[in-house]
Amino acid sequence: MPAASAPLETCPLELPAASAPLETCPLELPVMPDPSSCPDAPPDDDEPPALWPILRPLLLPYFAPGLLRAAGQMTLNPFVALYARELGATDSGAGAAVSMVSLATFCLSPAAGLVSSRLGLRLAMGLGVCVNICAALVGAAAGSYYWLVASRLLQGVGNVLFQISRQTFLTAVVPKPARGRASALQAFTLKAGGVVGPTIGGSVSHRVGLPSLFWLAAAVHAATLALLWLFFPRGGAAAAAGTARPSGPAAAAPPSVRAMLC
Repeated sequence: MPAASAPLETCPLELPAASAPLETCPLELPVMPDPSSCPDAPPDDDEPPALWPILRPLLLPYFAPGLLRAAGQMTLNPFVALYARELGATDSGAGAAVSMVSLATFCLSPAAGLVSSRLGLRLAMGLGVCVNICAALVGAAAGSYYWLVASRLLQGVGNVLFQISRQTFLTAVVPKPARGRASALQAFTLKAGGVVGPTIGGSVSHRVGLPSLFWLAAAVHAATLALLWLFFPRGGAAAAAGTARPSGPAAAAPPSVRAMLC
């Protein structure tokens, strides 16, 4: 057996002495001033403005005509198919008569935007309501199915003129932070008209007959036109912006239709 090797000599590891502790320097942070102590500080742009001061000037010129017109339209619309059947149309013909309004709206929306920018919002909305009155009178005097179809096409023309001008007016006079809530109130007026209109239309048609609904719609549209003529600002969105928009640096000039389309 070979002899055991000699044990290895260990070399002690000398560690360097610990350095002196570092001196810490306290960090002084600047003290932010209290916003309440700065009376001249500008308001926060992200805070939504109060809604009632913005919408109050628009109740009579904007929301009331929309509510009245929606009620007049929905007084008539659910019973058009029944009236078409009464005039001798088939089921498919009755459905086609109902869809004529959407067809006219689909085809004429770009042209309605141009008409609104040329005539101004007040005249374009009034023209749309006048076309709706003519459409209701044609439907009331319709002696055949084709006259009813013509009445529905005219109603679509009036609808697109009124709706595009109305939406342009809302976009122009309501500031951006409050625009969503204003649009929600606009949708509420449309749905409220959709609730009231068919109930009244069903009661009237049961007692007087289906053609009477067209006369009722013409009368409601005439009342809508009177509201627009009396309360809608003659300067359109430019005149209403001074009362609907908040005063101060946040107020800005309303955009033009061309600027919104480009």
